Amino acid sequence: MEPIFAMEVPIVILLSALIINEYLSPVQIILIITLLIGVFLISNKSLKNLLHIRWEKGVLYALITMLGMGFVNFLFGIGARAVNPLFLNWFTDVFLLLACTFFITIRSEWHKVRNDWKNSKKLIFGVSVSDKVAWIAYSTSTLFIPIGLAIGITESYIALAAVLGLIFNKEKLVQHQYLGLFICITSVIILSFLN
Repeated sequence: MEPIFAMEVPIVILLSALIINEYLSPVQIILIITLLIGVFLISNKSLKNLLHIRWEKGVLYALITMLGMGFVNFLFGIGARAVNPLFLNWFTDVFLLLACTFFITIRSEWHKVRNDWKNSKKLIFGVSVSDKVAWIAYSTSTLFIPIGLAIGITESYIALAAVLGLIFNKEKLVQHQYLGLFICITSVIILSFLN
């Protein structure tokens, strides 16, 4: 699924070019393409069956999600510039809180929320804080660099997840995944210095 979700990057770059005339340099585009190739390599344990891809039912939903996430990431960049990153994130969180509260209430599922909180308090808190820091950092970055470049750099979270898996979970990667990791890290470092 991850290679499909990574395609939100070209969506954001395209929207930025078409709507706000924000263009990346050819070198930046090449580096983002190499980063996406690295993501593809990291995300696939085996490359043997690539010519015989079987499209499952959920792929259509993944494609719709990818388009939606590309649009949301673009809007976050525009919104951060229009107001400010903190207000944008606060407003979005309040909207999501109200919407979730409404749906949980009409479905009478508050007992599930209580159970999840009781059983996974630290995990919920840790994920919530790190996710919010990431969204604020992404929104803030769009004030200083092109939106397409910001989303390209953030896509390297796949490489970070792979490195954390290697360090903390002692996970094993195959040769092409190490190559993908190298490509991602190299591309992001170069992209970071090109603006």
